[in-house]
Amino acid sequence: MKIPEKPPKILDILNNLNSNSDSNSNFNLPPIPNLYKMGHYLKLVLSVINGEDIDIPKKEKDILLNVDYVHWEDLKYKNISLDKEELWLILQALRAFKFQNFKIKDYDFKYCLTNTILKRIHKIDKATFGEMNEGLKSLSEKYKRKYLINSLLEEAIASSQIEGATTTRKKAKEMILQQKKPTNNSEKMIYNGYNTMEYIYKELLEEKLTPELILKLHMLITDDTLEKKEDELNYRDNDDIIVGDSFDTSITYHTPPKHNQVPELMEEFCKFANSDEDGYFIPPIIKGIILHFLIGYIHPFNDGNGRTARAIFYWYVLSRGYYGFRYTAISRILKNAKKKYAKAYLYSETDENDLTYFINYNLDAIEKSIDEMNNYISKKEIELLDFEKQYSESSENLNLDLNSRQLEILKYFYNNPKKYITIKEIQNIFVVAYDTARNDLELLVKNNKIIKRKSGKRFEYTALMND
Repeated sequence: MKIPEKPPKILDILNNLNSNSDSNSNFNLPPIPNLYKMGHYLKLVLSVINGEDIDIPKKEKDILLNVDYVHWEDLKYKNISLDKEELWLILQALRAFKFQNFKIKDYDFKYCLTNTILKRIHKIDKATFGEMNEGLKSLSEKYKRKYLINSLLEEAIASSQIEGATTTRKKAKEMILQQKKPTNNSEKMIYNGYNTMEYIYKELLEEKLTPELILKLHMLITDDTLEKKEDELNYRDNDDIIVGDSFDTSITYHTPPKHNQVPELMEEFCKFANSDEDGYFIPPIIKGIILHFLIGYIHPFNDGNGRTARAIFYWYVLSRGYYGFRYTAISRILKNAKKKYAKAYLYSETDENDLTYFINYNLDAIEKSIDEMNNYISKKEIELLDFEKQYSESSENLNLDLNSRQLEILKYFYNNPKKYITIKEIQNIFVVAYDTARNDLELLVKNNKIIKRKSGKRFEYTALMND
């Protein structure tokens, strides 16, 4: 992937205007001194800020209104009637009115809360804050827990696959649900990711972020997966780390700060993460995304930075009450668009650390993961209702009396007809005691709904159709 072109500098554009003072304006004005041209641009900027209608083509109007927050790399290829450098000048003036600036030590960052972004935040807030999601409200606690486990698995798998893990989803799920030990590095990455997410949910939501806690999260995520064991619990101690192209080693995308700056930067990072009441307010979703970006920018570790960054995002939004994120797997969306994910970093860094590009991309991924969640819940509700109706009719004829959990277990067997399932797996999936899982399975065996076989020292169960 090529590095996006850096936008032209404002002073260079102004100098070009001075050197072309006799040229016609692209706004259909007669030849006028540049002072008047700049006055016209200023009037255009003020009209947009005040919400007044502007008489220019829709494509250019959408750009100026920051509907899609266009980077220079994309703007320069657009088929528009206005001079692109002059349009960029006006666009930067408009953005400057909305920029929020902050520093992490000596590094400057900014972002812009456009109207489009504010609308997206509102939509995400409704879907994820507390238990506001309508689909989640309709689920009973046991089904929420089951879906939570599935979401944890999907997030751990996808986050590890972004960083190179090659284990299939099927094998990874079997490993976690059957509590098998990981057998290779890819499986260890996923296993660590799942345990780290569980640790965040159960232990960290009331905690403030500290450098020690970040180191612990990194250790949990990278346990027994790095070349050097000491790298798991320490910041990087060298400047050999660069973010570059996997296929062309001559291309460098990002050079992180010097390693001797990392401890101080991480102290500042934690202060920024914890400072909800200091200075101006940053919407929690936006701040979580910014924290994600900053870990990638600082690159405090020799390896595992991406997984740590995504874990910290989840910690932040969950600790601020956005519990709906427990049921999303955002990394799955990021994994399916890895080039766009990388480009979002590059767009931000090449435009003077304007994080709005990265924010927009992550909001898009969050919205898609919420849509996936809602579609999945709706589908499973319909499936369960159909299954319960179908099975209740046959149960009446057979004088069977199965509760809703046992029906759901039976449905799990029907959905996995070729799989042999252990008591431990049912215990983990349905969040019940070992004896309860065993009794449910034995009841289904007794009523000829599933069959049992012995495999070594344990019993396994499968759908009747496998016999």
